[in-house]
Amino acid sequence: MVLVVDASANMGYVAVDGAGRKWSSCVGFAAMLAALAVRQGDRVGAAFGRGDACSLACARPSGSRDRVRALAHELAQAPTGGCPWTPLLSGVGPLLPRRSLVIVLSDFLDPEPARAGADEWLSSALAQLAARGHELLLVQVLDRDELEFPWMDGRLRRF
Repeated sequence: MVLVVDASANMGYVAVDGAGRKWSSCVGFAAMLAALAVRQGDRVGAAFGRGDACSLACARPSGSRDRVRALAHELAQAPTGGCPWTPLLSGVGPLLPRRSLVIVLSDFLDPEPARAGADEWLSSALAQLAARGHELLLVQVLDRDELEFPWMDGRLRRF
């Protein structure tokens, strides 16, 4: 199993009520998956897109407890910058053993906004992983604010 984690600033969104549920939910879910996988004897890898850079050091799956500690260290880092989907997914693919489970954790709200056709490229990159025999699971992590849009009480300003 390989976790591909969007650790961009979008994931660090702090809700209107002051809670930072989005990143903490992502971190908790990723840590739980990794710990359960290692406990049952599976190998785990993870790649992070943070600050417009990729962290692929832990991408090749391993079954050691040191791997869980390394993942915990990465997950403890604050989300920042953008998520460079292009090099992240391109870099993960060659590191995967055949027929891996790839779990992508993101809000999927703003993939590489400066790049024209970023949504299509993301779909294409994911399709390439699937074509190589990998099983994909996409987990969209959103804050309640992003679903209910609580800014309609007069605090929203139109420019």
